[in-house]
Amino acid sequence: MQLALEISRMLMIDPILIGIFPLSIGSGIPDMLEILDEVYSGDSLNAMLQSTGSNIFVYSLALPLPILMFRFLTNDQLDKVLYYTT
Repeated sequence: MQLALEISRMLMIDPILIGIFPLSIGSGIPDMLEILDEVYSGDSLNAMLQSTGSNIFVYSLALPLPILMFRFLTNDQLDKVLYYTT
């Protein structure tokens, strides 16, 4: 976690983005492999529907939910945790 904070400070971006990036890669690669399997088997319509539904779920619920839970459980002290750690 300390490395992620240092990278975010060095690049001058929000540390939340550093945390979301690996999550999105981790959820996107298995979906991509399933979609490629369906395309190669000739079921392109199902691949398109799975891609759309998967992205809607991941970006509307799976990624924001842990952030919102953290903010709720820590009484919205996210900025203090991310920017004021030593």
